Amino acid sequence: MPSLAEQKAIVEKANAVMALFDTLEKETHQTTKEDWMKSCLKEVFEGNGEDEFDEESEPNLECPSCHYKAHSDCLGYRGTYCHPAVCNKCNNIYDVNSEYCGEPEQVNACDHCGAHDYKDWDQKKRPCPKCGEKMRGWDGIL
Repeated sequence: MPSLAEQKAIVEKANAVMALFDTLEKETHQTTKEDWMKSCLKEVFEGNGEDEFDEESEPNLECPSCHYKAHSDCLGYRGTYCHPAVCNKCNNIYDVNSEYCGEPEQVNACDHCGAHDYKDWDQKKRPCPKCGEKMRGWDGIL
């Protein structure tokens, strides 16, 4: 067993570490790892109040006739796990993923209306889901 002096030194060190933890906790406004994880998941699934498109999901498809814009991370992929689709309810293009593991209500749900009813979007013909004209890709994607 440590001497009384060593025990006091250990307690002082532990108190200093706990004080540092309290300071960091106040600075980050996060009380636990669980709270941090919950806030991250909430932002992922509910958004953070910003516009519909962020820097990484700026529209990369546009119809020259009706000016409908869409975004797909799966353009050009021929794999079975990811491809663009058109929602049969709201006629918007969004990505579907056959190997997505998540909550059932979010798997392949339309980004716009939440419906799960879709048809594959023809990447060769690229029809606009709003007017039927051929869409063009931005930045040389298509």
